[in-house]
Amino acid sequence: MTMEGLAETERAAVRARVFTHLAGVVMAPTVSALCERGALDLLTSISGPVLFVDVVKQTHANAGYLRVALRLLASCGWLVEQPIDNSARTCALTPEGQAALRLALPMYRQVTASFLPKALVLDDFLVQPSDESFIASVGDLVTLAQNGWGIEPSPDPASARLHDRIRGHLDGMLVAPAMVAL
Repeated sequence: MTMEGLAETERAAVRARVFTHLAGVVMAPTVSALCERGALDLLTSISGPVLFVDVVKQTHANAGYLRVALRLLASCGWLVEQPIDNSARTCALTPEGQAALRLALPMYRQVTASFLPKALVLDDFLVQPSDESFIASVGDLVTLAQNGWGIEPSPDPASARLHDRIRGHLDGMLVAPAMVAL
């Protein structure tokens, strides 16, 4: 392989990693919100497709925002949507989506609840007296990140890719706000 080819391969790998981090900034809060509103309970409790209108009724969500949130899951391959006719559609978690949510949901919720509210004003922490409890919670999250978020390696290639994606999402929740603040 030439140096140009290798350099392009490396650049592509860096871009993929950055995009995974950026996806995490959107995925973690979205998945957390879907959980809080009961959408994930509905999708995981039924073995087949669920009518979109039933998800709207269950969550009392704005249909447009809910559709965007579910499209985000679909863009990761975690959900499939099928139109029934011009006005109705169904959605169902994929096997990968079920596995991803079992693994990622607790960590997505933890990072979203403990870090995201403070991360939005992270630049203030660089110039003001420090908030000791926030610094301690960030330290805990950094330790989790250094340890792969407690996500065990998998010998199965598909599971390993999923685990890497979830770790990347979680890393992005820490890295992106820090980069913006700096």
